[in-house]
Amino acid sequence: MDKLKINITKRLSTYIYERFNIFSYSLLIIAMFFSGMVLARSNFSLSFIPILLILFLYFLRLRMYDDIKDYQIDIKLKPYRPLPRGLVTRNEILITTYTLLILEMVIIVYTDIRLIVPYSLVILFSLITFREFFIGRILRKNILLYALPHILLMASIGSFLYYSVTVLSALQFQLSKFLLFGFICYIAGLLFEISRKMPNIHENKSSRESFISLLGFNIAWAIF
Repeated sequence: MDKLKINITKRLSTYIYERFNIFSYSLLIIAMFFSGMVLARSNFSLSFIPILLILFLYFLRLRMYDDIKDYQIDIKLKPYRPLPRGLVTRNEILITTYTLLILEMVIIVYTDIRLIVPYSLVILFSLITFREFFIGRILRKNILLYALPHILLMASIGSFLYYSVTVLSALQFQLSKFLLFGFICYIAGLLFEISRKMPNIHENKSSRESFISLLGFNIAWAIF
């Protein structure tokens, strides 16, 4: 049997270790979750644990989508990353995203059937962004133009988070808070994206656009 197939679990684990910073994403997810819980005026419940797990799977899937989309660029500019250096293949990552997606839906069904339709919409939107709204060539001409619609992913999962907390806590749903939390998550996502796209010591700063090159050093770091 091919060596790649034998070590798929080990290679995927290495990929996740390198590309999905558990500590950083844990802080993000915990902050999002408890912010939504406070906004909904809910107390923590064990019934929320599946939602926390879904958030981890959701952000991991988005991380994989990004790596698949950026594969051709990373071959030239970031060959040290797991995908361009051949640790895993695009097909393996794509199949893993499908597996994660199915697992997310299984957890949703198990948690509360009232969450199926809302989370299905979140998944649908994530798939549309994976296809870059079918206008990727236009969006990729400008890093800010590309980022702004994609960060709506944060708004969608944030709004779903607030809704799920109200459902599982048997609280009254308030549209104003639903929209407010989505907006807050969007702004947080924008700040997270700016920090993530700051040039680092591994990158050729002149070969790929960054928020510093677009906005200027002072403005980019002031926003961050």
